[in-house]
Amino acid sequence: MADTNKIEFDSWSLSLILNVGVRCGIVIAALVTFMILTTRVRTHIQLNQLKKRIAREKGVKSPVLVIGFFHPNCDAGAGGEKVLWQAVKALQNSKGAFGKKEPHVHIQVYSGSTMDTQEMIRTKVTERFGIEIDTENVDFVHLDQSSAKSLDPANYPVMTVVLQAVAFIRVSIHAASLQPCDIFVDSMGVGFGYPFVKILFGSSIYSYTHYPTMSTDMINDVKSEKKQFNNKNTNLKQLKVLYYKMLIRFYQWCGTYADQVAANSSWTRTHMDNLWNKSKGQIETIYPPCDTRDYMQRISGDDKRRNLVISFA
Repeated sequence: MADTNKIEFDSWSLSLILNVGVRCGIVIAALVTFMILTTRVRTHIQLNQLKKRIAREKGVKSPVLVIGFFHPNCDAGAGGEKVLWQAVKALQNSKGAFGKKEPHVHIQVYSGSTMDTQEMIRTKVTERFGIEIDTENVDFVHLDQSSAKSLDPANYPVMTVVLQAVAFIRVSIHAASLQPCDIFVDSMGVGFGYPFVKILFGSSIYSYTHYPTMSTDMINDVKSEKKQFNNKNTNLKQLKVLYYKMLIRFYQWCGTYADQVAANSSWTRTHMDNLWNKSKGQIETIYPPCDTRDYMQRISGDDKRRNLVISFA
């Protein structure tokens, strides 16, 4: 009799737990759906208001296409920033590239710069890279400094990739909520943030990857006990391999939300092909710009006949 009561009690307890679990799941799903829908509606209204303001201020009648470049370090003056500003310049020179129904392209840069004005940034870009940017159709959407600084991996000596991934997600959402766009161009490699920008704000995702955040090389380095990844304790090493495998799986899933992907080298493209499982040829290789005109102007006529090797590495 006692055994029968115990079995009935266990069955009742299990049924109660399952019932509560299902109800909680339904409530959570409803809340998430409500959050996504309200964010989408707010984004639609905000983006339409932005486009109307741009059309009114610029006096354009064609549709407005808002392209946002996510690059908080836009004023850093390094190779990644040269890619950013060359892309902006290429868009500004692309009149006629969109066909008969050509939109008015408006560019906005999600910036973590501490410079006071966009004119100061434009001047620095010209001095550093020799790229002349027309600021008439470029806006700077200023992120708060704490958000911009949180992207630096140096902030996370422990569990670096996980905490940096959280920062990527948080700052991507912060940027898109400040001022949404039709096309979200990531030129810094914040791949972990793609699903959240796509689902919450409905933007198309264009990705330019300099170096993948995750790669299978990281697992191989741990297994081979390379010094920078070495864990002498076998159990810890196995945990770290599992840790990286889980992150790679998440990174692979995030990559499915990118509509267009480009890599800065054949090495990076090979890794991205393996990670993001894009169809053959979908990931393009776009090499960083290397303008030699300034160097040629500095070389005299006689020197132009000589064999010269100029190293950029």
